[in-house]
Amino acid sequence: MRKATPLLVLLLTAATVAWVAVPDAQESIEGTWLVTSDDNSHQRGAFLFTSDGSYAQMWVRGDEPRATPQDDWTDADRLASVGEVTANLGRLTVDGNELVMEAYMANSAAYMAGWPDNDRTATYELNGDRMTLTLDNGRVFQLRRP
Repeated sequence: MRKATPLLVLLLTAATVAWVAVPDAQESIEGTWLVTSDDNSHQRGAFLFTSDGSYAQMWVRGDEPRATPQDDWTDADRLASVGEVTANLGRLTVDGNELVMEAYMANSAAYMAGWPDNDRTATYELNGDRMTLTLDNGRVFQLRRP
């Protein structure tokens, strides 16, 4: 049997390290995540995290289904219905299991009033195709890949 040359050993070691260092696609937060539940409601929602450092999120608040639009709705009724939705998008920074989200656009005037210092921090825990996302205000979302 021939002895392994130092160069061969070096190449095999580098290949092994590179293989181990590449994260499993399922360990990445990149992609679309659907809300399966949160601590305030059981409405629909989704989070999207991209590889270029962007995010988008949207969910409907409340425990009751959204009201069906009526012909006699007032402007106040329409505004109240729209207010049941949280939606924003912006820049995302990931550091370990911590996310920092800076909204570029949001439907909340109060949230956008803090621009450009409206960063929100969240932590996440992955378990296969499931994620637990905890926002800095304590709200917890259970998410799954579609």
